[in-house]
Amino acid sequence: MFWVGLLRNFRTVSPFINGFLPLRLGSVLLLSLSGLFLVTRVTEDYFNGWLLSYGQLLLVKHLLYLPLLFFGLRHLVMLSLKKPRLSEPQLRRSFRAESTIAFFIFIVTGFMSEMEPPHEVLRTLQSEPVSWITQLFIQEPLAQFQLLSFSPGPIGFVLLYLSIIFLLVGLAVLLLTKGTLLSTILMSCLFICSYGGLMTSLTPGEIYIDNTSYSEIEDAIAASHPEQSTIEVLWENVDSDEAYAIYNVNETDLGLEKLTVNQDKFTRIPLSGLVLEGGFSRAGTNGTQTQRFESGTWHNRDFDYTVVTFGYTPLPEANEARIIYSGETVTVPIENQTFLSITSSDDNWYDSHTVEILDETEEVIHSFELDSMSGGFHH
Repeated sequence: MFWVGLLRNFRTVSPFINGFLPLRLGSVLLLSLSGLFLVTRVTEDYFNGWLLSYGQLLLVKHLLYLPLLFFGLRHLVMLSLKKPRLSEPQLRRSFRAESTIAFFIFIVTGFMSEMEPPHEVLRTLQSEPVSWITQLFIQEPLAQFQLLSFSPGPIGFVLLYLSIIFLLVGLAVLLLTKGTLLSTILMSCLFICSYGGLMTSLTPGEIYIDNTSYSEIEDAIAASHPEQSTIEVLWENVDSDEAYAIYNVNETDLGLEKLTVNQDKFTRIPLSGLVLEGGFSRAGTNGTQTQRFESGTWHNRDFDYTVVTFGYTPLPEANEARIIYSGETVTVPIENQTFLSITSSDDNWYDSHTVEILDETEEVIHSFELDSMSGGFHH
């Protein structure tokens, strides 16, 4: 913001040069590092993230960042000369064009800050719809658990080719001419063609489904973890067509898995695994997780919401878990110090809820509050 404020409000060139260049270089470095962090850490699957509104905004932000860098390069060259090639009115117009692009980036960033970053795209699609913009360009419905593919057609190829031309011509005009209007038009065309070319090249891609059947529940769960991981099933419930299992990983994390059963074989259900990091080694409040579902494999379609609470208690005398939601109180048995509650309702309960651990006499031996109905997942 300091950088953009200087761009829009400077009056004379001479005192502006000394303070502007270090500030601008620092700002560009900070923006670049934050963008790299968003791509590599927050939105790990950048390409398939375009299925979501957050991913769309991130793409727009990055495409706006390119002309911002070009205008910055222009000003770096112009201000580094002993005698600036542009007059003060020309520099002022050029700086204002750059600051306008920066303000658009700030607006996009503001919208992104109000959204939940998608660490795992397919997981997020269990509770959020596909972006209407992405759906508009694909023009055909995606199957459940389906990702994107990049396959440029004639229109996409032409737009991407034009974007390269606008990039080269726009950069040449910025560095070799004094005008700002033509440069702004070329940068706008670069953004439109780049975005249009990328989006028109999207097609439905791979459907993520693992149909492998396993003789043991441990083997089915272990298939989704690194080979060196040690899986210990703490509790399981198997019926004719479904199975549930609570387990620990390396005696550290606590997991819950839902599987299908067919002829005594177990098959993992895509996107059904819940995991609580450190939930086994750091039991108590940290050993319990609640997740609310409005769609997906855990959701009961006869109701608007399904709430799943699972946990591990270090207390061997624990007999029952009483979960006090804002709209209902549920009591479930504790077996091998683990418990699972799956409750559906048409009411959207508050996130805050209480978990009480009871002994055989129904005395409360431990109680804690949870203020969230969201958590981590595992493929």
